[in-house]
Amino acid sequence: MTKKLSAALLLAAATLTVSSALYAEAPTQKPAKPVHGEYKDWPVLGVSHRQEKTSVRAIVGNAVAIKAARSGQITPWPDGTVIAKLK
Repeated sequence: MTKKLSAALLLAAATLTVSSALYAEAPTQKPAKPVHGEYKDWPVLGVSHRQEKTSVRAIVGNAVAIKAARSGQITPWPDGTVIAKLK
């Protein structure tokens, strides 16, 4: 009986060791996306057309920028506003 108990305890200890190694927390890595979210999904605030440089650019903003622009509170822009100009 002691041999069966010893074998069961040894098996339980081995299972616990293996399972804890498998579910160990991975080291944290820096996010691959920009800090402010995926700017490619942001709505367009406006368009910039520069004839001397023959370029057209989209001006996009995060949710805070869109809400401020729609309400007309852009002088100054509220905290948390992020605006980007894309080629």
